[in-house]
Amino acid sequence: MTTENINIVLTNAQCCIGKYAVKVSKLLSVNDYCADSEVIKLKLMNDYFEVACEYKNDLIVIADKNAVITLTTLAGTLVYLDDILTVGYPFELIVNGTSYTLIADGTSTIGELIVIKLQDLGIYKSHTITYETVDSVIVSMSYIFELKCDTTSMTLHNYTDVVNGVLIPGICNAKTTTTYDNCITPEEFEIVINKLMKVCEICPCQLT
Repeated sequence: MTTENINIVLTNAQCCIGKYAVKVSKLLSVNDYCADSEVIKLKLMNDYFEVACEYKNDLIVIADKNAVITLTTLAGTLVYLDDILTVGYPFELIVNGTSYTLIADGTSTIGELIVIKLQDLGIYKSHTITYETVDSVIVSMSYIFELKCDTTSMTLHNYTDVVNGVLIPGICNAKTTTTYDNCITPEEFEIVINKLMKVCEICPCQLT
């Protein structure tokens, strides 16, 4: 049973139990001979309701998992991501097999120009920058890009120097399931719900 249907049953059952409690209270006030059996029935209704309220359906969330591509470049090479190239200097970025020519503006680093291009392409999510040092000297740096789930490759090319991105594939419409440790099985829960529906005269036609 869906969470929506469970909520419909519980909402109706709550009203039903409240009304039944008023009825039982009146029977007790006049010492009606049926009062004791009605009290037992009310207690069972409350027990069913409490058990049903504690039960949780598995939570399924469907969302995209970003692809992650890391470009690592060595200091002193033509593709070093922290370098600022001369105005008008071109270099090539290949994303998902499509080549793009990026033009240096004289103020932005190669890495920053790549970010701008990825944003223009609509696939950029975020990025982080890391550096590797040896004896306090930077020897390489990496841009770790989070990109749209269907991004599959990235290559940086500048004359003789080529850097292929290292890919951690994304997943489009990734499904994650949270399973709750309920005290009763799904079958037992269905029995409880059916008892609530029967005693409160909740018609299945009310469910979606």
